[in-house]
Parts: sequence; structure tokens; C-alpha cells
Amino acid sequence: MTEDEAFDRLRALLVAVNAESVLLGQTKTALTDIILHHQRAPMPEGAYAGLTPLGSTESGDGYSLCYETITLDGVERVVEVRTIGISYGWRIDIYASRPRDHADAFHAALWSARAQLDLLPAVVSEIGEIKQSAERIQENWEGRANFTVTLSAARQQRTLIDVIERGHINFTGSGGPTTIRTSLDYAKD
Repeated sequence: MTEDEAFDRLRALLVAVNAESVLLGQTKTALTDIILHHQRAPMPEGAYAGLTPLGSTESGDGYSLCYETITLDGVERVVEVRTIGISYGWRIDIYASRPRDHADAFHAALWSARAQLDLLPAVVSEIGEIKQSAERIQENWEGRANFTVTLSAARQQRTLIDVIERGHINFTGSGGPTTIRTSLDYAKD
């Protein structure tokens, strides 16, 4: 899973929860949008939430190494496939008159069984506590709330490698009264 895929799944879940939270009475009004925060992004009109990427780290979980073949320009090549565990961090900022209501709805949804399905193949591995504050913008007080969430997933990395075209392997196996010795010669066609 890439960071873009993690963002798309996280945003889709939050958009659905945002719409449903009004129907369930958790919030009085829905946020107008949930955006990806970056320096040059225009701010939406009205109450909104922003997702800020906090970066990714290899978690060390689920590491595996295997090989597959692909054909490039009519030539069969070997590809080394590394699967690594990776964690993507996000900060969710809510800008609204009652930001804690929205933050509570998002926080609860991220711990729910629904998130376990909607975010697949990622899983929620950590959620920070909600922090609330107010900020004065152009002589008006605006509510703020935020918390962090970490999604963990597996990511595959592929690398073309060269292989040895000919070789010889000796095997010795023992386990009981008999020892077995054999060898194998191999050659790439």
C-alpha cells in the first residue's frame, strides 16, 4: 500500500463518517470538506478537516523476501520482491465551531470494526488523544481540534536482479538410521 492509497482510504472513511454523524446526532452540521493539507492548498469555505501526512516508517513487521519472473523486451528476468511492514502517520485537524464533536466521531470510527474493513489492507495501529484549542482569526474565535492516527500496512518493493545461470548444489540429509546424500546441477535455458 502506498501513502496515496492510505490517504484515499482514510479520507473516504472520514467523509462517510462526517455525513453520517449528522444523521446520528453526533454533530449539528457536516464539515464542508476533508482535504489534504499542504502549503499551497486553498482553504475551503466553512468548517472543514485537513489531513496532514506525518511521514512513513518501516515497522519491521511482516518482512518477507521472494522471487518472481517477468518478461521485459522478450527476455525473461528475475525480480526480487521484498514485502515490508510500513506505518503511515497522519494528523487530522478539524476547523469548526464545535470541533470536538467531529473529532470524537472520527476518533470512535477509527477504532471501530468498520474501519478494520474500510481501511484494508491497512489497519489502525495507533490513535493519539484529541487536543482542542481556539484561535483568533480576523477578530473571530475559531474552534480547533486535532489528533494523530497511524495506519500500518504491507508494501512491496520490486527490484530486477541477475541470477547465476549455472550451478551445483550438494544436499545431505539425516534423520534416522539413514543419511541421504545427493546433488543437483542446474542451468538456465
